[in-house]
Order: sequence, then C-alpha cells, then structure tokens
Amino acid sequence: MLMSLTRAEMSKKLVEVLKINKYLAISLVDTFFEEICTLFEQGRQIRLAGFGKFKLRDKRERPGRNPKTGKDVMITPRRVVTFRAGLKLMDRINSKLNFIFRNFILKQSDYRSPRRKDTIHRIGTRG
Repeated sequence: MLMSLTRAEMSKKLVEVLKINKYLAISLVDTFFEEICTLFEQGRQIRLAGFGKFKLRDKRERPGRNPKTGKDVMITPRRVVTFRAGLKLMDRINSKLNFIFRNFILKQSDYRSPRRKDTIHRIGTRG
C-alpha cells in the first residue's frame, strides 16, 4: 500500500538528519511550501535540480459529462499544476529498469530499422 509523505514526517526527518529543534524544522517545511505557493500565485514555474519541474498550465473551457447524471456540461477554464520528473529522480526510481535499458535495449537499437528511410542501412550509405 502506498503511503503519503506528510509535513510532520518531513519535519521529523529534518530533526533527525540536521539535529535541529522540532519547531525550526516545522518552520522550514512550512516556509518551503509557502514559497512554492507564492511562486505559483505569481505564475512562475518551479525547477528543483535533480528532482523535477512543477509548471502551471492553463486549461480552456471544454465540454464534459457529469458521470452521475450523464448530462453534458461545460467544464470551466482553470489552472492546473503539472509535474515532470527530472532525469536523476527517474534514474533513482527506475534504477533496475535503467540498467536493463542501457545494457540490452540500447545495444539492440544500434541495428537500424530497414523500414525507415532516414536511417543508415549500411555503413556510409543512406536508404
């Protein structure tokens, strides 16, 4: 079962790792999230090196359907936050898959597809 990471757990980890006061740790976590909210209010994106990028996206008005009643409704325009994981994060998440990909799949991709005209079929010739 997947568990969520709470602010309290983040604060507790800061206390353990940095050996700081509990109230300072809570303040650090709250300040971090407050800064993120402020940046979103300003319409800015947030890039955390090695982790990923949070970006605001404007969605336009579009037709939809109420799942309960089945009636057609217009979904109002709104802003949503999207997240794109960075390469380092993806490497950590998929370390075993990345090992297989790098060592087996990439080596197989050295063999060019004869179906694509823009690939090299023989050394020095284009098909």
